[in-house]
Amino acid sequence: MSTPHKPHPKDPAATPKAMGMGMVVGAWLVIMTVGVLAFQNWFNRASNPNSDPFSSTDSAGRIHVELEINRQGHYVADGMVNDERVRFLLDTGATTVAVPPGIAERAGLPRGARISLNTANGVSHGFLTRIDTVTLGDIELHDISGVVAPGLPDNEVLLGMSFLKHLDWRQAGSKLVLATR
Repeated sequence: MSTPHKPHPKDPAATPKAMGMGMVVGAWLVIMTVGVLAFQNWFNRASNPNSDPFSSTDSAGRIHVELEINRQGHYVADGMVNDERVRFLLDTGATTVAVPPGIAERAGLPRGARISLNTANGVSHGFLTRIDTVTLGDIELHDISGVVAPGLPDNEVLLGMSFLKHLDWRQAGSKLVLATR
């Protein structure tokens, strides 16, 4: 008659204590992962509270987009340049919409005449361009002048006055409301 196989007493996986410890470690890994994801979501929301800007239409048919200020004191919002999803930084000091080269290439923006750009970091060079469509929330404007600006971070478009001049806007506390005319 054969005896049932017994695990070797030195085999840590065979002890209930080791299995319990494995479950505790696994539970902590799950808790830590959920915590990291929650913190990352909070951080992303704090730096861009307008990943899906709130839009409404009034009785006159004017479209309103409401933006919240971020924790750095800027108005940042996700939108579109042509069919390319981008992150806008509203910049009333920028004459035009300024697009970094990587986004300009993905959005199919033509490079026109080379120009000098006066920036906070000094003089640099860029290229004039025309943007078929700029979209922020439900506001969509066409044929907007812009510049391909090599000195910009590759993940952010400066939404300058060539877009903003077509809208009415007002600041109310920590919110900025943009409206079509």
